[in-house]
Amino acid sequence: LIGRFISLRRSEEQARHRLNDERRRLLADMHDTVAGRLAVLVQQSKMTSEPDSGMTESLRSTLRDLRAAMDSLDPELNTDVARALKQLEAVNRPLFAGASVDLNWSVLTELPDVQAERVLHIVRIVQEALTNALRHAEASQVDVVVSHDSSGLTINGSDDGKGFSSAEIEGRGLGIQRRRALDAGIQFELESTPNHGTRVRLLLAHPQELGDSLAPLHA
Repeated sequence: LIGRFISLRRSEEQARHRLNDERRRLLADMHDTVAGRLAVLVQQSKMTSEPDSGMTESLRSTLRDLRAAMDSLDPELNTDVARALKQLEAVNRPLFAGASVDLNWSVLTELPDVQAERVLHIVRIVQEALTNALRHAEASQVDVVVSHDSSGLTINGSDDGKGFSSAEIEGRGLGIQRRRALDAGIQFELESTPNHGTRVRLLLAHPQELGDSLAPLHA
């Protein structure tokens, strides 16, 4: 029985190594081809005689999404939500500075590991919230605070912008955020009132459960 257990663990370890090798190969291919070409297109779009700001921003947004997906493939980072969020901050901080919007970012350096699929969903949800704040909120300040305690891992985002009514939710992709959170088993809460800003809250289960099944959480 012990021999079978050892053999099973060895097989699992070998499978994990093969998966990580494949992830590294895909990561290298994406970096060398798609990401590189998008970066060139961003630069070319800015250098044309009649720059299209909408096209440039669309290319930048696509490049950000691709980089987030690439980060999720990195075997060294794919369960480290703290590092993933730190990288997200590094990508967004110059964009907010360029728009003269203060970005206050408070994330603990050590957080419990989170299942890789959830890390990718978290990054995309937070990125979408940041994009909405930058494009639509007319905010002067955006705050992102990440904490964890006995109840779980919590991500709070807020802005001091103009807010919006519930009728505008689907039009800003917030319905997609809700579905993404539901698929990843993340509790998603959003509050917004015209002229009183917007608040987004993500809640994951107790740290001991973060690597388990992706079944939706319940409030």
